[in-house]
Formats: sequence, structure tokens, C-alpha cells
Amino acid sequence: MEIPKILLVEDDTISLTIVKQLLTMEGYEVEAATSGREALHILCRGEANLAIVDLMIPDTSGVELLNEHLAKEFQRIPVIVISSLNVYDVQYYSEYLLPLVDIIQCAVAYFTKPFSGAELVRTVNRELSYNELIET
Repeated sequence: MEIPKILLVEDDTISLTIVKQLLTMEGYEVEAATSGREALHILCRGEANLAIVDLMIPDTSGVELLNEHLAKEFQRIPVIVISSLNVYDVQYYSEYLLPLVDIIQCAVAYFTKPFSGAELVRTVNRELSYNELIET
């Protein structure tokens, strides 16, 4: 069996290091991107089995990345959204976050920072196991 590959899009180096280490210890191959541009290069290769995307990233917002480039990938790979924005506060950021409502509905999970690493790992394990069942 091939090792699942995870695209991790996170510009905060501490969060990126912790999440990458957690997932690597779980046996996953993690490719990290700290900007939208880097994430696009990785996505174009089509190797990711799952994506974890922060909404606040440089040069392309996570919202734009998800709307424009990952929308077609929602059919192929699970996407987990992480953000410091609380989904319950969406009405206060309505102009910026209006597209977020669709993203949250398409994403398999939404984690507000700070979040439980164990819960993130459980979600990743569940989604990759589910996708493996679907593909066989």
C-alpha cells in the first residue's frame, strides 16, 4: 500500500511544524506549503490524497485557493480547513467570508485555532480510510 500524501497549507511556522510532525508520526507523507503559490505547484502534480488548508495565507487567501483551485478537487480529495476565524463569527466578516460558507459545507472538517492535534489526526485517519474504502 502506498503512503498517503497530505498537502498542508499553513504560513505559521509553529503550527506547520507541529501539524507536520503529528501527521508524519502517524505514518503520512506531508508536503507543506506556506503560500498559495506553493500550494498550487503541489496541487498541479495531483499527488495529494488530502489537503489541510489555513484560510489566512500569503499571496492568495485560503478562501481563493479553495474556491478557485480546490473546488474541483473536493470531488477527488477530502479538504480540512483550519483557521483562527471562528465559524460562528462569519456574520461579522460577511464580505470577506461569504465564499467561506460554501467551503465549510464542502470541507470534511473545520478546525478553529487552537485545535486538538489528536482530533485533527483522528479526522485525517477517518477521511483517508473512508476514501480508501470508496476507491476499492
